[in-house]
Amino acid sequence: MILPIGAYTKPEIRALAKDRNLPVFDKPDSQEICFVPDNDYAGLVERRRPDLAPAARGTGEIRDTAGNVLGEHEGQHRFTVGQRRGVGVALGHPIYVVERNPRDNTVTVGGRDDLKASGLVAREANWLVPEADIPDAESAGSARRVSVQYRYNSKAIPARVRRISDTREATPSGRPGRFEVIFDQPVEAVAPGQAAVVYDADSPDLVLGGGWIERATRD
Repeated sequence: MILPIGAYTKPEIRALAKDRNLPVFDKPDSQEICFVPDNDYAGLVERRRPDLAPAARGTGEIRDTAGNVLGEHEGQHRFTVGQRRGVGVALGHPIYVVERNPRDNTVTVGGRDDLKASGLVAREANWLVPEADIPDAESAGSARRVSVQYRYNSKAIPARVRRISDTREATPSGRPGRFEVIFDQPVEAVAPGQAAVVYDADSPDLVLGGGWIERATRD
């Protein structure tokens, strides 16, 4: 992969664009998705998948961590793990989205401590080092010291990683491998569907591999 401007900082690129009279030199930064200009992600999902719209699927349940029904919502795809505002129910204390279940269209909410995870399981593993360098979970007590980034805007977190057997059906990427991450300290808002990137503990710029988060694990 060739990155022609990889050695420049963003201010340097803006200065180069200004010198060349490019009209985007002072365009505001954006963290949004370019093909969703109105930022209506739920609307995009429902246009692509009309069966997920409330008119077709109906409302879903908002539950607490004990399974009690607290209210209704118009689609689990409208929520993100860790979300606090706009949940749709009020309990007199801060609540957060702890889990979404697309299969039964439910959203689980809880307190901040309920967001904490001791680790995660990721699928579609893509190793950039020989798989033998990553211990197998079947080897009792064996795991490699690493750091793992599980959110795009957070730092990599000290952890251990090990491969786990995967006998499931092939995935769209064709990579069936899975791995387990055990964090040194519990972390918040591990969200299924996000990427988990694994870095070498001693060489933090070295990417060992990664995968897509399948689920958070909690003690």
